[in-house]
Amino acid sequence: EFSFRSARRGKKGRGGRGCAEMSLCSDPRFVAAQKLRVKGRNEAAVQMLSDLLMAATQGLSEEDQLAYELAPVYYEYGCALACAARAATDGPDESARKKLKTSVEEAAPEPSEEKKEEAEK
Repeated sequence: EFSFRSARRGKKGRGGRGCAEMSLCSDPRFVAAQKLRVKGRNEAAVQMLSDLLMAATQGLSEEDQLAYELAPVYYEYGCALACAARAATDGPDESARKKLKTSVEEAAPEPSEEKKEEAEK
């Protein structure tokens, strides 16, 4: 289990990153949530990142909850939330629009030969 406090007290690792940032980015939940988001499974990614943030910030002061080491998790969480919201608002309307367009095209009478010729001119 990841402990933000112990990682924050740790020494800096490669690339000048703090141990907490490296640990969170390599956490299996973080990696899995990124993969879910890429596959379009945003709601599952939101849940996984929410759980990770809750575990990482449990018992911390407000200042520590906003520490820069948590930025990658907050960023992924925000992206997943935005994508999930977009999918929730666009999803049903888009499919309804496509069905309506298809039904209108199917119901429309075929243009007469004269209209086809006029359109070509």
